[in-house]
Amino acid sequence: MRWRNNKDGDEMHKIIVINAKGGSGKTTIATNLASLYATHGYKTVLYDHDPQGSSTSWLQRRPDSLPSIHGVCAHPRQSTTSVTQSWRMRTPADAQRVIVDTPAGVRAHETVKYLRGVNTILVPVLASIIDVEASIRFVHDLQKVVIANGIAARIVVVANRVKPRSPMHNVNELFAEMGVPVVGRLMDSISYLKCAEQGIGMDDLSSRRARAEHRRLTRLVAKIDDIFEPGAQANIGDNRDMTTIATDSVSEVVGVLPQAAGQHYSLSWK
Repeated sequence: MRWRNNKDGDEMHKIIVINAKGGSGKTTIATNLASLYATHGYKTVLYDHDPQGSSTSWLQRRPDSLPSIHGVCAHPRQSTTSVTQSWRMRTPADAQRVIVDTPAGVRAHETVKYLRGVNTILVPVLASIIDVEASIRFVHDLQKVVIANGIAARIVVVANRVKPRSPMHNVNELFAEMGVPVVGRLMDSISYLKCAEQGIGMDDLSSRRARAEHRRLTRLVAKIDDIFEPGAQANIGDNRDMTTIATDSVSEVVGVLPQAAGQHYSLSWK
């Protein structure tokens, strides 16, 4: 799938990166998506709702020579000025891609305040039984929130920090049964640490491993942008169908995960 550069007149696409499970790599994905969009000429905004301010710190380390990204410190604890909340939270009128980084520990019923105007809900999931099980339940509850509040956004999953050459069992079907596609897989790469330290994106590194990961990120944004294209993005009816599927099958989905001590469990995101 080929991803195109920015075209004048592109509609704003707002993407939230969210998962209640801590350590799923939300900030890593949010900052790399923002960097990739900015490099391809999109007017990009990065919202940081995390009180730790990791995305904001990344932006502060970002070299001036790289394409500009408009940062919004969306958590009150991060604000050091007296400006009003609504002024701090405003999205520039010319924004084309808006990435929203969220805190850990947010419960599904608390997500409404983050989901205003969102088109794509991107849930990063680590390849472990604990993370998959927790994420299945979180996505199930999130689908209910989307329907109850009439939010026309599509929920998708990205596998994150996947280990190479590990024995794996395919679980894409677990999310597929809930009507939620897995749109990409990102590897457990030290290149992401380098990006975080330097305020850059994977597209700014030249190593072989970084180039491979850059291709994975490019495929990821191509897929989520395709979902956003007119006629392809989810409407409220689509979300209601997904929620019906999830409500009927979530206990069955979780039930197929191995529970007994000593049972082997590994994941594949192919």
